[in-house]
Amino acid sequence: MNGLARRGALHPGGELFGKTMENWVHHELRAFCDYHERDESLTYWRTAGGVEVDFVVGDMRVALEVKASARVSYRHLRGLRAMRREHPEVDHRILVGLEPKPQRTEDGIDTLPAEEFTRVLWHG
Repeated sequence: MNGLARRGALHPGGELFGKTMENWVHHELRAFCDYHERDESLTYWRTAGGVEVDFVVGDMRVALEVKASARVSYRHLRGLRAMRREHPEVDHRILVGLEPKPQRTEDGIDTLPAEEFTRVLWHG
């Protein structure tokens, strides 16, 4: 879309870059479900106070937050942590970002670089 609109190059840190990254994750999730004939719903989750998680796959099987940031901070994990408080049954919580290597927080949130997310997703 950015190329067709002739907006120029996307650069990390910009708002449009973040929206584009969220859109890319959505397309990867949808393509995976379609190619593997999985009838998984893709939704989002939000509290009345506005805290949100970008994607929820299936019936609270996987929650994904997308951040176009090279460094994950506490505030980036807020939605995934709030979701766990309200829905302890959520199986996996993942933050997809631009950090160079995968990590796991003390409370079980996996932070994955975008490339690693793609690899993990397409391997099931």
